[in-house]
Amino acid sequence: DKSSNALLLVNNTANDVNYTVTLESSIEYNCPSTATKSFIVCPNVEAELKFKDNDSKVQPVDRCQPLTVNFKSLLKGPFTRINVFFGDGGNNPCLTPDVDISLNNPTPTTGYNYEVSHTYINKSVKDTTYRIKIKIVDETPGHGCESWDSLDVVVNGYVKAQYVIDKSYACSPLTTTFKNNSIGEASRMHYTW
Repeated sequence: DKSSNALLLVNNTANDVNYTVTLESSIEYNCPSTATKSFIVCPNVEAELKFKDNDSKVQPVDRCQPLTVNFKSLLKGPFTRINVFFGDGGNNPCLTPDVDISLNNPTPTTGYNYEVSHTYINKSVKDTTYRIKIKIVDETPGHGCESWDSLDVVVNGYVKAQYVIDKSYACSPLTTTFKNNSIGEASRMHYTW
């Protein structure tokens, strides 16, 4: 079926690239007809997000809270806005970013390093996964190209060591009982006296 044709065009330059496509049609007695259209492919933008401490998409081992995580990103292409959504309930990820940076001039296509840190606090006794997202946008009139990337951050459940004593004041010799009242996920809790 030659009624349609798909073509993938990637623009890794700093400028718009103009393309022209011509369709030639004819019927059996060689009655030709042509249609020509031009279109523009805006420069490609690409966001890549990693954990800074190990330069990887794999989370480092430390997951205890409060957990401060350092992120780094390599942002490519001419873009004018950076949005970061930390994923821990601060803002609705569809509406308002936690970080919103507007650049006066589009960034160079060779790459732009951006780093950000965030502290996660998990108030649940269960481990919780938060998804940080970064978005870059080329807001140049007529463009609107954007790129997203994300990472999952796992924060261990809340734990608090605490205990009660049945007697904290008495004459010697004092016999008293200590009772563990620690808060945390019971199936994973360990304690020693």
